[in-house]
Amino acid sequence: MGDADSSVGYSFRGLAGALVCGAGAGLAGYSVLVKLAAVPCFSASCGAVINSEYGDLFGFPVGLIGLVLWGAFPWVPRVGQLGLKVALVVGSIIFILIQAFLLKQFCPICLAHAAACFLVAALPIPGRLTSATVFLGLGLALAAAVGADAWNRRQLLDRIGERGSGPAEVVSPGRIPGLPWLGSEELEDVRLVVSLSCGQCQRILEDLLSGGAFDRPTAPLLFLSEDGNEEVTRVALAAVLSVPESARPDGFARVLGILLVDPSILARDDGETAGFLLSAEFPGLEAHLAEAADLLAAHAEILHRLGIVGTPALVVGGRPAAFERSLVAGDRL
Repeated sequence: MGDADSSVGYSFRGLAGALVCGAGAGLAGYSVLVKLAAVPCFSASCGAVINSEYGDLFGFPVGLIGLVLWGAFPWVPRVGQLGLKVALVVGSIIFILIQAFLLKQFCPICLAHAAACFLVAALPIPGRLTSATVFLGLGLALAAAVGADAWNRRQLLDRIGERGSGPAEVVSPGRIPGLPWLGSEELEDVRLVVSLSCGQCQRILEDLLSGGAFDRPTAPLLFLSEDGNEEVTRVALAAVLSVPESARPDGFARVLGILLVDPSILARDDGETAGFLLSAEFPGLEAHLAEAADLLAAHAEILHRLGIVGTPALVVGGRPAAFERSLVAGDRL
């Protein structure tokens, strides 16, 4: 009777171990998509952590390394599985400490992944079943990414629809106060709406920073600064406005390069630290803080009229639209 009970117990624990491996692989896979494909994340802190300098190890996203470890479980002997468990647990503890003491914010995906790492340490790993759950987890991660992107689009369209039953307001592109020093005639009807505290937007801006500067036509930017990033955005724009107009594309690239080193500054809306970091390279920024505030107020008015309250988004031909990467840069990203 005791042996039978033990066998039944092992089968349940083995199933739990396989399911935890699938969940861990799915979470790691989703974090890779956030990092490399700019899919939506669950919070500003989520994107800030994954896209921080600590989100890479040896030049690879930490989520990809975790995914390799989860995928290796079915193919190694029991001693090898023990080593994988130790690597996942130790890596999770280190990353939690980084979030707590260096980034000072937590990523929900990373914490859920850490929970999976701690759980799997006490469970057996049945090889064949685990192979199936790992692939299932990856499939669910991809489906979740597609679903999250579709949800973002629906949310934007729903917000636009909530403005009333009449036709959507159309704003002449020429009256939209974007940042014209980023644009070109080819993209004169397009505006890219971003928020500096949006992890997905940070990734998009990083993609645009080819070679450290905007070296190709880029849709003029509108900043949504109503979700807790007003101070940092104002300081960042003041820094850009403090340089001659011909140098502003490169100035904007330098500003983002400085701020994106530590995305927690953006997530906390730490304008004081942002000003300290930027003032060394842009000593005239304080004289342009009022001008930057006026520009952001103009952006806020236009975005309110268009009903855009989430990022990333586009304004195409004076109408709000869901974000499409191919419309942002003249030669495509």
